[in-house]
Amino acid sequence: MKPTRMLIAMLLFAMLMAVPSYGQKQLYNFIHFTEKEGLPSNTVNGLALDSTGLLWLTSKHGLAYFDGARFNHVAFQQGTNTYSNYLGSLAIDKQNRIWMTTNDRGLLCYDRSKPLERSMSQFNALVGEQKLVKSNLYDVLVSSSGLIYFGGQETDLQVLNPQSGKVVQLPIPHINSSDPLTIYCIQEDAEGNLWIGTRYHGFICYNPKQQTSKQVDFRLPGENGVADFAMANGQVYLGYYDRDLVSFNPKTDQLQHSLLNLGKSQTYYDNFVSAIAYWPEENSLLVGHNDRGLWQYQLDSKESQQISWDDLMPILPQPSRIRQLLPVKEGYWMATENGLFFYTKAWNKINTLIPLKEKEDAIERLISWEGETWYKTAHSFGQLDQHFQRISTYPVDGFRVSMMSSDREHLYFSTFENGVFVFDRQTKRVQPLKIKGEAYGFESADCNNVIPDTVQGEPVLWIGSWNSGLYQYFPNRQEIRLFDKDRGLPDPKVITVGKDHAGQIWLGMDGYGVLRLLNKANPRFQQFVQSRESGALMSNTIFSFYKGQSGNFWFSSGASGIGRVLAKGEQQVEFVHFYDRNPYPWLYAVEMQEDGLGYIWVKVLDGVMLFNQRKQVFRHLLPGKGTYPSSSFKTFGFYLMGAQLLWMTDKGLVVGDLYKVHQMEPFHATPMISKLTILNEDQTYRMYGQRKIDLKANENNFSFSFSSDAQHLGSPMRYAYQLVGLDEHWVEASKDLQAYYNNLAPGRYVFKVRVGDSYGNWSGKILEVPISLASYWYASWWFRMLMGMALLAAMLFFFWYRISQQKKVNRLQQSYNTKLEEELALKVQKIQEQAMDIEREKQEKMAKDYKQKLYESELKAIRSQMNPHFIFNVLNSIEAYVVENDSANASKLIQQFSTLSRIVLENSQFSIVSLKSELQLVSLYLELERERFDHAFDYVIVVAPTIKQPDCRIPSLLIQPLVENAVHHGIRHLLHRKGQIRIEVYAEQGKLFIDIFDNGVGFHARPKSTSSSFKNSSFGIKGIQERLHMINENNALPVAELQIIKLSVENEGFSTLVRIILPDSAVFGSLKKDAN
Repeated sequence: MKPTRMLIAMLLFAMLMAVPSYGQKQLYNFIHFTEKEGLPSNTVNGLALDSTGLLWLTSKHGLAYFDGARFNHVAFQQGTNTYSNYLGSLAIDKQNRIWMTTNDRGLLCYDRSKPLERSMSQFNALVGEQKLVKSNLYDVLVSSSGLIYFGGQETDLQVLNPQSGKVVQLPIPHINSSDPLTIYCIQEDAEGNLWIGTRYHGFICYNPKQQTSKQVDFRLPGENGVADFAMANGQVYLGYYDRDLVSFNPKTDQLQHSLLNLGKSQTYYDNFVSAIAYWPEENSLLVGHNDRGLWQYQLDSKESQQISWDDLMPILPQPSRIRQLLPVKEGYWMATENGLFFYTKAWNKINTLIPLKEKEDAIERLISWEGETWYKTAHSFGQLDQHFQRISTYPVDGFRVSMMSSDREHLYFSTFENGVFVFDRQTKRVQPLKIKGEAYGFESADCNNVIPDTVQGEPVLWIGSWNSGLYQYFPNRQEIRLFDKDRGLPDPKVITVGKDHAGQIWLGMDGYGVLRLLNKANPRFQQFVQSRESGALMSNTIFSFYKGQSGNFWFSSGASGIGRVLAKGEQQVEFVHFYDRNPYPWLYAVEMQEDGLGYIWVKVLDGVMLFNQRKQVFRHLLPGKGTYPSSSFKTFGFYLMGAQLLWMTDKGLVVGDLYKVHQMEPFHATPMISKLTILNEDQTYRMYGQRKIDLKANENNFSFSFSSDAQHLGSPMRYAYQLVGLDEHWVEASKDLQAYYNNLAPGRYVFKVRVGDSYGNWSGKILEVPISLASYWYASWWFRMLMGMALLAAMLFFFWYRISQQKKVNRLQQSYNTKLEEELALKVQKIQEQAMDIEREKQEKMAKDYKQKLYESELKAIRSQMNPHFIFNVLNSIEAYVVENDSANASKLIQQFSTLSRIVLENSQFSIVSLKSELQLVSLYLELERERFDHAFDYVIVVAPTIKQPDCRIPSLLIQPLVENAVHHGIRHLLHRKGQIRIEVYAEQGKLFIDIFDNGVGFHARPKSTSSSFKNSSFGIKGIQERLHMINENNALPVAELQIIKLSVENEGFSTLVRIILPDSAVFGSLKKDAN
């Protein structure tokens, strides 16, 4: 019993799961390019993408590339050995060279970086010992190693080294064939193996490095060929003659054929798989057929779905062979004998069709009635279930419906010439609106909106009529009133009636603006018309009202776009208008509906557009481009139901997820320049391999054609360009996506391109191309200078001639003027000399003051050096050596002390001394201090080898005070470790650095002592700072600096670093007082 119940439950579940897809069909929107769109030929043989994003294609009429906006033909030179118009497959190498097979010229190579006349190279297949030339080729492959492999009719596998240009025949080992192999296709897997499809010998896996091969052959009689390969998930898939789709596992040699069950060919090659490609985004295979269209084979489920030529070309199907499939990130390209096709998910967001059943009329309108969905066709109406299947049908005959409305119990049908009909939910009958008493011509009125309302608690219907005015209907009394030109309306032509969130009634008039009903019990009307004032209407023709979300009340008019009504009181009303700012605005919005995602759907005469409330921009929905049904459908309108979007068409309802419409990835399109034209000639090759474009003087008329890697997706895009050096601002590009510049002045420029979407988002990627435009020789700066000098010389000669003539005529006056000029010149000279004397005295005084301050500072430095206590201790040490009869140490100490005293006295006479002399003084001083403190510390002096001590000049007595500070304030107070002093002298970036390290107690830890044997103040540091300050005052910028840096003994080994930064020695070269 339990298994039976379980089986029944499973069957019921399967039936429920199958219901939503009942009667549904998936739609496919392909972009189809033919010769009308610019293809060189409808027979497209090969496809490939280069590194810049351009799509290259070979065809029956030559080579072309597509930048997303236009096809550009490559015009090969006719009459040459490299000319061929019928091109086969192609491949692109890392240098963006295009390799193409032909059936009469062998292998061609097109190099874009060269001029057209030098861009083509030609290679042939060489077979046998006689090097027999074979020119009928089928496929070419650019391998990961850079070698070019190709093959064709009885060529065997051929390999070309593009560096040397040498072609070599590669016979495949262990293949039983007396003739060279005919090769249809070549593919390379991730391990570098070549998969070769032959015509008569099945397919072969060939390892070029090991020169080994593996053959898989069904050994069919006659044709036994493989048309194409695809690698996916460790499997190799291929199209095999009379075996359709075949899978092969290289590791296990497992082989499966006829995966699509297409059957065998009845005639020669009339039923075979002609192209295969792996689509990673869907983990599926795209399988092209000879004439049946396309299959998508799911690798996970092993299920296939056919896309017939009726889907590919719904208007006029023309079955033909699919020659190549090229998956890309956004979809896939398909080369056929009937043009070029592109499939993208962006164009297939709303793609589920609920087709009409036999004898069903197309649904032209949908309406929500008390939570139910009701439909209307040309001859009937009824209710739909949750799967949009018709569950009831009622006839509509004898009147033409213009609009549908509803209240809780009734469904209203407004007609063009018969007033309003009503459908009662209880009686299930359609009948004219019942009227007692005067009808005011209602039975022949052209009616539109029916607005349910209440007036003083009584139900009321407000009914607009284009030929009568406004009707007020009382359902309980079945009475009606008419407001026309005689009762408050400026004109009876009422196009629409609306009710806002506050319950106010609004009338949209045909040519008379907007009317607001002010008193429902005793109606009177307030009129608003078009004017130039702020907040006024932009058109007097109002088409519709819509009560949106968040309290907004929208309207549409004869102006482009839509508007919003802002009622600021009983009398004050503001109309805010939002224009459709697309290049070609759509007009006459007749219906609006908000989707809850921030967008308002607007039905206009030209179609449907979306209004983004946040960015206040409109997006036109074009047929077949993702949201709006293709042009093969006749679309009546749209209907939004929760998260679903429904299109009402002549073929049924097209249903999709509303969220997919607004699902947009961040905009990161990359602009590209596809063509450079100079003097009406294609010069695109000059953009490749060059950092900038160098133009001659006569090449000042040029243009750029540009696009982006997302242009082919079909979404509305904006472009702007700017020539920096000419254009002050970005220039909005026209639809041809070209920028023209004529008679440009010589100079340096930068051409920039950017791309944005229809919502105003600009990609952060901007393409920049530097341009250098040379000038004519007669426009060059040196020629202009020469001409200026010649003109100046001519003018001088002219003036000299006139002056000489004037001298001859007026000698007396000239003599007087000359004498006067001489006297004036003498006075001027005297004044100038006096001014120079004053300035010289001022400079001498400033220099004297500076030298005086420097001298005083030096005296302070000298006085701070010789500490009397230091001298006293040294003499005591000498005395101790004498008492101990240690004459050698006493003599050595006396000599060091005398040498130190002599150097101090000598250096004190000069402002600048050599680094060698200064370091000698410091070394003697430290030696004496070591003797004095019984070798309580060690020291070392390190000078960078790049510094020449005799030639390097520094201010005298600059280092010794700092060293003395280190001894007395740092080393002197150490108790548990031996003192260390390190002096480093080095140069960096034109400056001299003198670093004095010590491992003493540091500045902040030094004890305060009242003993006279310790130095308690840093007079030496203060004096040095004053001297450095004077050096800086003598320069425009500070060049000298004293730094005191606290260090960590544990990490660096020292506690204090005192650094002197001095400028280059040349700064002190101007000082007179100097010493060697």
